[in-house]
Amino acid sequence: MRKQLFESVIATSLISLSILPLTASRTWGTDTSSKQQRKSVIVATTNQSSIARLIENLEQKYIDVDSSSARNASKELVSIGKPAVPQLIEGFKRNRSLLTFEIVETLSQIAQKDASVAQILIDNLGNNNSQIRSGAIFALSDSPSKFKTQLKKAARDRNPRVRSGAMLALSNNKVSKFALPIFRAALNDSNSTVRNIAEAFLASHDKNPARITPALKNGLKSNDSLIRVIYAQMLANNDSQVVYATPVLMEELTNKDAIIRSLAIQPLLEISKTNPQVLPVIIKAINDNDSGVQMMAIAEMHNFRNQSKAIVPALIRATNNRNEIVRASAILELKKLGSQARAATPQLITMLRNKRESDGIRINAAAALEKIDSLALIPVLVNSLSERRFGVLSFNLLTNVASQIDKDKNSYSRTELARAIFGFETALKIIENSEDNFSQDRIKSLQKSVAVLKSSRR
Repeated sequence: MRKQLFESVIATSLISLSILPLTASRTWGTDTSSKQQRKSVIVATTNQSSIARLIENLEQKYIDVDSSSARNASKELVSIGKPAVPQLIEGFKRNRSLLTFEIVETLSQIAQKDASVAQILIDNLGNNNSQIRSGAIFALSDSPSKFKTQLKKAARDRNPRVRSGAMLALSNNKVSKFALPIFRAALNDSNSTVRNIAEAFLASHDKNPARITPALKNGLKSNDSLIRVIYAQMLANNDSQVVYATPVLMEELTNKDAIIRSLAIQPLLEISKTNPQVLPVIIKAINDNDSGVQMMAIAEMHNFRNQSKAIVPALIRATNNRNEIVRASAILELKKLGSQARAATPQLITMLRNKRESDGIRINAAAALEKIDSLALIPVLVNSLSERRFGVLSFNLLTNVASQIDKDKNSYSRTELARAIFGFETALKIIENSEDNFSQDRIKSLQKSVAVLKSSRR
């Protein structure tokens, strides 16, 4: 993965001429009446708050399972254009990888429409703030051919940080041959980082392994954590070079920049499948303070079912996360572990019973319990049948459980089957006296399952 991300910053005040509407900026600082000035401030402040709300909504789709507020936020910000840029850039400072992903894409789209915004990003390639600089790089790398004029000029800038940033943006696989002369010229650059980026790009462009590997290894020594993690990612793709990439990636997983950590964890997930020493680092990342890093750490946990004693407690803790999608991700991994995640049963039951949880989380918890401990799930679903909002869903899930137990009935003891039958019959009685619109087909299905299970006990 190298999804566009990161941050750029223009240090502007919240009330700035560059972000005021045209009508307001014309009155700002003039000798017009105080009433007109107050009106301008109100308009500007309203515009500011609207932009701030949209930026917060960018991340919402990574927080709430059923959020609709994020769907059009990026489009609205792109429509606003340059006036939204200062706050978007400031948003990178929040150091939240998921928000950063969305800001980068939004900024890139705005810059493709407005060349002056592209120049703002270029100006931030040399920013002393690593998060800002990275954001500018990734936003520009989204479509380097559209920014080629600015990037070509930036590659000759007096500031080596600007030069190296432009080179990284131009390293995108989509770059056309126009960049080759730029990289060839950079081989003689006075700055070692710029030379190293040029060497790595040209070697990879020529597909020359004998040249690629030394260039990437040199990149691991860079003072720039972004370069280190990108080159370590590339080395990790080569089985013979994983040993060099692994310690660098593990170290970057402690980087204060959430984006660097999110970039580091991806190759480590793959490495951990063959290197057990990496797994504890991945498990620790489940407790990272960044939701994006947490999600990526969680996503591969089912591949380590032979280490269930280590991973299940970490996944259980993740089900208490404030971020709904982190919770859902943890539940899904527990589901994939099946009976090996039996220790999670009490927590999943608690989540399923919690009426303050979203329907999505409760359904996911029920689906996980169905795979982990279906007998424990039955009474919880029966008790939920009377809920106005969740009753029908509970019944549908219950019929699924009955059908599965019917298929696997030979794997249950007589006592366990008796418990299941009691729960199903109780459900049928509740439904019989209910005014809710339960599916007749599902009622018949449940009745059939009960009859089969009863006959199997004779």
